[in-house]
Amino acid sequence: MRQTFKFGTRVKLISFHGEIKSLEPVVAEEDFWSLVGREGEVVSKELKVHPAFTDKGERVLIKFDHSLNDLGLENHNEITNSLWVFISDLEVVD
Repeated sequence: MRQTFKFGTRVKLISFHGEIKSLEPVVAEEDFWSLVGREGEVVSKELKVHPAFTDKGERVLIKFDHSLNDLGLENHNEITNSLWVFISDLEVVD
């Protein structure tokens, strides 16, 4: 059954770019794999495809419950503590 990722849906990050850890060295500020297991909420009203990763499918903007700044992560999206995530990296939580 296909999960629905609409505005307000609660989700958990189960992987990032299909992996639970980076396969290559990454600077601490971009280690978004450290968010695996954390929860948040869909805050985008539409799905988007990343032009560099069209084969990975659609993404949604997730606002995490935890501060990205406090976790030492880059916080560069239009909504604080948010990250564009492929829907294949998410699961819906109750």
